[in-house]
Amino acid sequence: MRPDRLIALLSVLGLANAFLGCASGADQDLEVVERSKAKAPAWIADSAAVPTNDKNSFVFSSQRDKFASLPVAIKASQLQALDSGKTAFTGKIEQQVHQIADENKIKIENSDDLQQIIKRVTKIAAAAAVNVADLYYEKSQALYARDPSNVFYQVFVLVDVQSDKIPLAVSEIAQQLQRSAKPDLKKLGKALTTFGQPFVSH
Repeated sequence: MRPDRLIALLSVLGLANAFLGCASGADQDLEVVERSKAKAPAWIADSAAVPTNDKNSFVFSSQRDKFASLPVAIKASQLQALDSGKTAFTGKIEQQVHQIADENKIKIENSDDLQQIIKRVTKIAAAAAVNVADLYYEKSQALYARDPSNVFYQVFVLVDVQSDKIPLAVSEIAQQLQRSAKPDLKKLGKALTTFGQPFVSH
């Protein structure tokens, strides 16, 4: 797995019947009756629960939502996975900005202007940096279900988050901050120009 990728794994359980009730058959004993691929991809297991220095990967698990069809489950899974990846991407940028502010003793608490700039820049950057790389699903059925249509779809979405785009986003934030009329933000913008390597959580 490339070190410049964040791997987002989203697991979604979808109920494939028309009734959207509160009870979940996912709590029953299930057997897999269909797979989208002959063998589950290695990336499903090849992902850490939290970011680490040697393995930039995440596992994202949604709540056990119920869907009326597999296409709906897949679409919802992809959207949630992309949102999770964009959140991770934005969080790394925000963490880097705040770290540099702390190192340079720059006060940025409750700065609406800074948050607006970060939000504006990361929205554009994340859209380019976060993409669906692969998708896999399994169709399972309750072993003792009276209704044979009572099936569940577990969808896994692999999301590629390009960490090498983080410095570009930080550079854009720096440029916008240097145009600010507020001294602290202008100072932070100058400090951010020294940022040249992708940030890795410790």
